[in-house]
Amino acid sequence: MTPRDLTAILLSHEKWLKGIHGGVRADLTLQELYGFDLSEANLKQAKLAGADLSRCILIKANLEEADLFSANLRECDLTDANLFKADLRGAMLRGANLLRSCLAGADMRDGALMKANFEGELQVVKVDLGTIHIEKANLVGATLKGAKLANSVIVQTDLSHANLSQADLRDVNLSQSNLSNANLTDANLSGSNLTGAVLKGANLTDANLSGSDLTGVVLKGADLSGAILHDVIFADVDFSGVEIADVDLSGANLEGATLHRSSESLPKKVQKILNAHYEWMETNGRSGARADLEGADLSHLDLMEANLNAAVLKNTDLTGTNLAGCSLVMADLSEAKLAHADLSGADLSGCNLCKADLTAAKLRKANLRSAEIMGPDGKPTGRFWPTNLTDAILKMADLISADMEGCNLNATDLSGANLTKANLKGVDLSVAIVDDDTLGVRKPAEAALSGQDSD
Repeated sequence: MTPRDLTAILLSHEKWLKGIHGGVRADLTLQELYGFDLSEANLKQAKLAGADLSRCILIKANLEEADLFSANLRECDLTDANLFKADLRGAMLRGANLLRSCLAGADMRDGALMKANFEGELQVVKVDLGTIHIEKANLVGATLKGAKLANSVIVQTDLSHANLSQADLRDVNLSQSNLSNANLTDANLSGSNLTGAVLKGANLTDANLSGSDLTGVVLKGADLSGAILHDVIFADVDFSGVEIADVDLSGANLEGATLHRSSESLPKKVQKILNAHYEWMETNGRSGARADLEGADLSHLDLMEANLNAAVLKNTDLTGTNLAGCSLVMADLSEAKLAHADLSGADLSGCNLCKADLTAAKLRKANLRSAEIMGPDGKPTGRFWPTNLTDAILKMADLISADMEGCNLNATDLSGANLTKANLKGVDLSVAIVDDDTLGVRKPAEAALSGQDSD
C-alpha cells in the first residue's frame, strides 16, 4: 500500500467517525503497513485484522475498539496509544513499546483469522500458533484494567506501575517480567507462570493465584491480602515485608520459602499469653503465667531466640516458624506441626516431641540431649529427663552437628534425615526408622556386618 492510498483511507475514516457523508470505515485487513509513521492517527474502530504493523510508529495513536485480531505489532512504538477495548486476540507484540498505553478492556486471547473464499465459505487465513506473545516489551504504566489476556505469553516484559486490576490472566506466562508496583487487584492469575518475576510493591489484593507458579519471585512490599493461594508454588520466595492479612497459606507449596510473620500479627489473646510467659520466665514464676497455646496457629512466625521453656505447645501449628536459637527446655511439643520450621541452635533438651511432625525441619546444632532435673531449690538433682521423639517424623530433617545424646528415638522416622556429625551417644537407633537416604548413621545391616567381622 502506498502512502497516498493510506492517507486517503485515513481521511475517509475520519469522515466516517464524524458521520460525514461519503466517509468509509478504514479496512486495512491483511495489509502490509510495515514501518509506517502513524503517530496520533485516529484509527478508532478501524479494521486491521492480520495487518503487518511491525515497526510502525503509533505514538499517541487512537486505536480504541480497533480490530487488531492476529495483527503483527512487533517492535511497534505504541507509547501513549489508546487501545481501549481493542481486539488484540492472537496479536504479536514482541518487542513492542507500550509505555503508558491504555489497554483497558482489550481482548488479548488466542484465535484464528478467517476469510471468505470465492465460494463464500470461510477458510483459515492466519492461525495464532498458541496465544498472544509479548516479549521484552515496555508496558510501564500501561492501563490493562479488565484486559483479556488468558493463555498469553508475556515474558521478560516491563509492566511496572501497570494497571492490571480485574484482568483475565489465566494460564499466562509472565516469567521474568517486571510487575513492580503493578495493580493486580481482583486479577485472575490462576495457573499462570510467574517464575522469576518481580512483584515488588505490587497490589495483589483479592487476586486469584490458585495453581500458579511463583518460584523465585520477588515479593518485597507486595500486598497479598485476601488473595486465593490454593496450590500456589512459592519455592525459594522471601515473604519479608509482604502483607498477608486474611490469607490462607495452608494449601500453598512453601518449600524453601522464607515466610515469617511478626508476633504483632497474632490475635491479641495469643500475644497476651506469650507476653505473660516471657514475664513468667524472667521473674522465675513470681509473676506472669506459663504459656498454654495448645492447638494455636503460630505458623510462619518469627520467634527467633524466644524463651519458651516449659510452654505447652501441644498440637500447635508451628509450620515454617523461625525458632532458631529458641529455648524450649522441657516444653510440651507433642503432636506439634513443625514441618520446615527453623530450630537451628535451639535448646530442646528434655522436650516432649512425641508424634510431632518435623519434616524437613532445620535442627542444625540443636540441643536435643537429656535435660538435668533441678530440685525445688534450683539445684541439680543428678537425674536427667530424656528428650522424647517417640513416633516423631523427622523425614529429610537437617540434624547436622545436633546434640542428641540420650534422647528417645523409639519409632522415630529419620528417613532421608542428615545426622552427619550429630552426637548420638547413648541413643538406640535400632528402634528408629532409617533408610538408605539417612546420612550420618550406621544402618542396621552395616552394624550386623561389622559385628560378623569382629567375630
